[in-house]
Amino acid sequence: MNTFRIALKALSHPLSLFSIVLLLVNDHILKVVVPSPLTGKLSDFAGLFFFPFLLAGLLGWVGERLSFTPRRITGLAFCLTAVWFAGIKTMPWLNTLTIEIAEILLGHPTFIVLDPSDLFSLIVLPFSWTLWRRMEHERQNHFFKPIQIFVYGMAILGVIASQPCPPELKVQRVVAFEDVLYMTPLQEAVL
Repeated sequence: MNTFRIALKALSHPLSLFSIVLLLVNDHILKVVVPSPLTGKLSDFAGLFFFPFLLAGLLGWVGERLSFTPRRITGLAFCLTAVWFAGIKTMPWLNTLTIEIAEILLGHPTFIVLDPSDLFSLIVLPFSWTLWRRMEHERQNHFFKPIQIFVYGMAILGVIASQPCPPELKVQRVVAFEDVLYMTPLQEAVL
């Protein structure tokens, strides 16, 4: 339970709160209003900052019952975050597997961009590790504060409630002319 308490403190830190809010605003507003390569990168940086805290908190429930130390659990959470993120951005089979698992768990289509240039955002992990270490050394509170539980829920929401998939392109006709493809969109019947 000690790992979960540290995770709550780390997620309640202003830097974590900022990254959670940034992820939610970016995925649900900025990517829709002003889609750009920058909005894609913002989500990666923001999510990678707080995701290890969320994962460590979840792993702590099982890991501590198996006598793993909070440090070992946290190390595993950070390693899993880095390796899985790198994998879904560079390995098509892992990207597809992750999308399929997410669609089953969430009950709606999801989309994860396969983009090796996103690996640059892994640079944020040492900063979140430093914050975690600081939280480890602070005095432990024996009671959960309501705001900490709320923030944990917001972090989960930030991770699972990403932007909707791009709309499915419905094409009526495809014509090739002088090495260029032209597509005619399917006209939906208006009632």
